[in-house]
Amino acid sequence: MAVQQTGHSTKTIVDWYNFHRDICAQWFLDHPVQIGGVGKVVEIDESKFGRRKYNRGRYRDGHWVFGGVERGTNNVFMGDLFDTYLPEYLWRRKFKNDDPFIKMYEHVKEQYPL
Repeated sequence: MAVQQTGHSTKTIVDWYNFHRDICAQWFLDHPVQIGGVGKVVEIDESKFGRRKYNRGRYRDGHWVFGGVERGTNNVFMGDLFDTYLPEYLWRRKFKNDDPFIKMYEHVKEQYPL
């Protein structure tokens, strides 16, 4: 449709859309927003972006991306799943009922009694 409206080639239109998509993605990465809270609903999802070799068979290399949208405000976030959110999520899940700093203090206190 954009090809007919503008008179440009399909390759030019695809390049233009890719350029705009990259600009939007970079803006979200450069302007992180904390979303959620009490009484807020956040929809999250992860996606793997990759290519198939000759458009058949299984995916080869890919990149996981994690993102979310807060209902009502439409605030969004996105990021690299394994470099940012996953380690923090696992760390918080491991220590959700314990304060790791108190454990560290008790460990040091055991090692160096007064």
